[in-house]
Amino acid sequence: MQSSAANPTPSPEDHAERAVDYRIPLGSNTLRPRLTYSYVSSQYASLFETPYYYIGPRALVGANLDYEAGPWLVTCTAQLGNKIYIPSKDTRRLLRCATPVWFALRLYVRGH
Repeated sequence: MQSSAANPTPSPEDHAERAVDYRIPLGSNTLRPRLTYSYVSSQYASLFETPYYYIGPRALVGANLDYEAGPWLVTCTAQLGNKIYIPSKDTRRLLRCATPVWFALRLYVRGH
């Protein structure tokens, strides 16, 4: 992977995302399970392509479960895989590590 004058930002060459979801009617409500997969190839975190700024490829798997009832939406989200990866580095020699597994529960009220 090389950055160039035409593309000075160090971005990965390959990136792919896929999702599979299914809508399950429950009377007037809906249950929607979803699986997601994301892949990002290796990249450098700086214009200086030195080993320190190298970030290896990573793949993430996630799962969602949405429940829709009228104006209410309850979403349970999980990042799966138990992998620690480094999404960025900076010149102060700080590494930012992503949480390997996390769960979130959100409640939304949608307007009419």
